[in-house]
Amino acid sequence: NIWEFVFSSPEKLKFKAGQYAEWTLPLEAADSRGNRRYFTIASAPSEEDIHLGIRVNKDGSSYKRALLAMNPGDTIAISQISGDFTLPENKNKKLAFIAGGIGVTPFRSMIKSDPNRDVVLFYLAANPKAFAYKDVFENTKTIYSDKLDPEILKEYKDRMFYISGPNGMVDMYKKTLTDMGVKDIITDYF
Repeated sequence: NIWEFVFSSPEKLKFKAGQYAEWTLPLEAADSRGNRRYFTIASAPSEEDIHLGIRVNKDGSSYKRALLAMNPGDTIAISQISGDFTLPENKNKKLAFIAGGIGVTPFRSMIKSDPNRDVVLFYLAANPKAFAYKDVFENTKTIYSDKLDPEILKEYKDRMFYISGPNGMVDMYKKTLTDMGVKDIITDYF
């Protein structure tokens, strides 16, 4: 139930790796949530195409059904680029990323934009088939699992941590890291 969409744009999109945007589709009959959603831009700013990675449940919204029904040449509007879930300016800062499910999209953007940073990625998903972008992470130290043993985090507690995923997961690992004495923690909820 993980999908990636790749769009072209008539002009270069200006954003920082890890930021999100409002994505608008022209829907004839939108459900109560409407025709707009906020999603992280999964591509790196240097990539020509614009990548969007999403999870779609069986009973997905009218918006996600319309997204799945798109054909080549159909359009989507991107606006309101925002967010501070971005890389630190200090390129020597050691980083650790914890991703839950499709919460990996900002990390795809970050790793593609600066593949030489010292990063370890902890990628969590209940089903091994749910790991997206494995090809992007081939040259990044990546630990794939369904749950993360807090003991392994102690080995990396001197790093700056980024956590992205479902609310409960983000809050749990933020507390775990805070209890370990980690001071630099940045969170993003999916």
